[in-house]
Amino acid sequence: MPIKPIIFEWNNLTSDSTGAIAWTTNQSTARYPVSLDALREYDIFNGNFGLRLNKPAQLLGNEFMVINKIACTPFAGCHVQILLEGTKYFLNPDRQLFGSYGISGLASPYPIGASSTCNGTDEVLPSFTLDPPVYILPGQQFSAIFTSLDGVSGVDAGGSTAVGAIIHYTLFDGIDAMIARKVMEMGLAVNSKNCDWYKRTILKLSKEQTERVGQSQDGNIPYY
Repeated sequence: MPIKPIIFEWNNLTSDSTGAIAWTTNQSTARYPVSLDALREYDIFNGNFGLRLNKPAQLLGNEFMVINKIACTPFAGCHVQILLEGTKYFLNPDRQLFGSYGISGLASPYPIGASSTCNGTDEVLPSFTLDPPVYILPGQQFSAIFTSLDGVSGVDAGGSTAVGAIIHYTLFDGIDAMIARKVMEMGLAVNSKNCDWYKRTILKLSKEQTERVGQSQDGNIPYY
């Protein structure tokens, strides 16, 4: 499938009931929350806490990615940040790396309607939209980091608080990655709708050119 919408969900869950092994790659058995230190940055793709992937997040030479949405737990001061080529994407106005934790769960909650406190009854609605989206070009390394300003207590510390984050992105592969790059260079939003429009435009131009050649030649498409 050349265009793939994907949602990656991370949380501070492990398969070890004691929390001694703080990470897992098996989502089906991840059910025990582990502790997270306050103000510590955790890699949600390849870190050693909670769910993780088996290999670094990196695009191949024939791929193009569009990150459409990021969101995280709205309590415990949770934030999620995009890393692109090792650099934080969202910075504070002073452009200092320290303190630039990214997007707060209070601005972009996951799930939508979750409470602003661990045992609260209020419902937090999103006030942040990732517009324009984040474009990741072929060959670039990327990741995302999760930070809790307050810290989280897991089973290893006698607690049971689970937090999480999601990254919603679209992966363009092969010829669709080339088209996505062209659409971006035209200053248009890179999405499946605009990529389909570009394809139709190219096919229409190709058909018109073929018809013009047929009218001016003997019906055979010339070779150059």
